[in-house]
Amino acid sequence: MTLETKIAKQISKLAGFDILRKTRERDVIEARSLMFHILVKYHGVRPYAISRKIKVGGAPLNHATILHSLKSFDTYRRYNKSLDKWLDAITIDEKEDSPTNLKRNYIKSKVDYLLPEDVSSLANLVRDMFEEALLQDIKNRED
Repeated sequence: MTLETKIAKQISKLAGFDILRKTRERDVIEARSLMFHILVKYHGVRPYAISRKIKVGGAPLNHATILHSLKSFDTYRRYNKSLDKWLDAITIDEKEDSPTNLKRNYIKSKVDYLLPEDVSSLANLVRDMFEEALLQDIKNRED
């Protein structure tokens, strides 16, 4: 089973409907957008590659459709809170043994939803961790 098929099945199971059926229903379009978001942002799959592997209602997708869907994802998730729940449900299993870039993308996707005081706390934590990493790097070079 391909990565694209696996994620499509996971989202379909969470949503309770087939996200690859041919329709323009809002819920299906938004769930498909989640699939594209996960594939591009968390797995680094290019839209063109997705268009070659995923078929909607048996018909291939145009990569421009995927690009439009990716641009619209933040709007969809603002009004459909299920998308964030599904995103967490799908990516939570991957985080523990994921490559660093997947973890970074996960963090980036959550920052916009933090309260201003939490962003300040996080910025301080990241600054402290960065300074510690720099000091460790300098120490390693001296040894």
